[in-house]
Amino acid sequence: MKKQYYLITILLLFIINHVYSQDFWEQLYFPDTGRIRCISIGNSSDLFIGTGDNNSKGGLYRTTDMANTWELIFNAGNFSIHDIEINDEGDIFIGKSGFNTLQVSDNNGLSWTPINLPPYSGGWVSEIYSIGNDTIFVGTAGVSFPILIRSYDKGITWDSLFSLPLQTDATITDIIKTNTGEMYISIEAYMNNMGGVYKSTDNGDTWEFAGLFNHMVSSLSYNSSGDIFAGSWGWNGPEGHPGLFVLRNGQTDWDTLIWGPQVSDVVINSDDDIYFTSAWPDGVVRSLDDGLTFELINEGLPGGPMGNMVVDNYGFIYITSHYSSNYLAKSINTTVSIREKHISTTKKQWMVYPNPVKNVLHIKSNTYNKLTGAVKIEIFNIAGKLLVSKSILPLENNTQLNIANLPSGMYIIEVSQNERNSYLKIIKP
Repeated sequence: MKKQYYLITILLLFIINHVYSQDFWEQLYFPDTGRIRCISIGNSSDLFIGTGDNNSKGGLYRTTDMANTWELIFNAGNFSIHDIEINDEGDIFIGKSGFNTLQVSDNNGLSWTPINLPPYSGGWVSEIYSIGNDTIFVGTAGVSFPILIRSYDKGITWDSLFSLPLQTDATITDIIKTNTGEMYISIEAYMNNMGGVYKSTDNGDTWEFAGLFNHMVSSLSYNSSGDIFAGSWGWNGPEGHPGLFVLRNGQTDWDTLIWGPQVSDVVINSDDDIYFTSAWPDGVVRSLDDGLTFELINEGLPGGPMGNMVVDNYGFIYITSHYSSNYLAKSINTTVSIREKHISTTKKQWMVYPNPVKNVLHIKSNTYNKLTGAVKIEIFNIAGKLLVSKSILPLENNTQLNIANLPSGMYIIEVSQNERNSYLKIIKP
């Protein structure tokens, strides 16, 4: 208990004392016709948002231009979209309330097909998780207890995997599969002696209790070491309390990282930094040292509890309000390491234009008359993966690269010549 109070004290000290010189977040446009309930990133970095509550009609929205414009691609009428999942093939699954609670589109949202669920599942779909192109796991709620089902043929046939008949008013809130093949599900319950995390080592065939009994577990995530992180919104018994917890790889007991915050959602970026949204303290909290210390990063936010969050392929984080408005925000900069230290602010030997660029990128030398030897041009994403490589001898004064096939995001251009490297940053909207 002393450790828990110590950790929350450290958190509050960071909240009070940590000051940023500039905004961390920027608000993005989202239509005021919907109340945001869930958010997801597509395979091409398109952003999807599901909406709906008692005061507004529900639907699935998509943006392909960084939230400048939105398209309603599924109208849920008076019902709500509760979850969005995109498989490896690009099929879009949505879980909703009402009837036909599981829907799929295999043509990028142009048309939708209901997927029949087994009669015993009932209620509404709270969580969807896909593996490959055909395997989907579905958690349902709204009946007397949570149920987990699985299909190996994209919803034609189903297996019943998991249920908690004695846990009424409970919901499966998250499904994850780690890089070591273990699966975890989280349970958020509102009655005593319920809730927690369950684990499967055989692709969902059997499940065992993994801890956090009497915790209202709202979300799960994992890092590259196989550590499992669980956010708790509240408690429903003497053992439970809100906060952030970790199950280190190879251990059987959970450690408390922070005691106190009401965690809505938690994500881990590719640098293994931890981010979570909270209803108390309101906003977003992060740790850059594997949970040893935490800091509140609310610069640019309007205040109030934050809800769902997602990190895209380039390390940008998107967050929403806590089911109460159409508020949407994005981190102004990527949250993962890039070769920024190599990008000089002084006059460069090379220049690129236009920037931002959609299709054709021009690369020009500022010292063209001094060029000798081969020139190599490489394009990396912010994770350091090489995407484009081209060698030219000698470099034309205006070399063109077609990058139309690259998804939206930030990229680093490396130009190498005579054992000298220059780095430039470009944005593709």
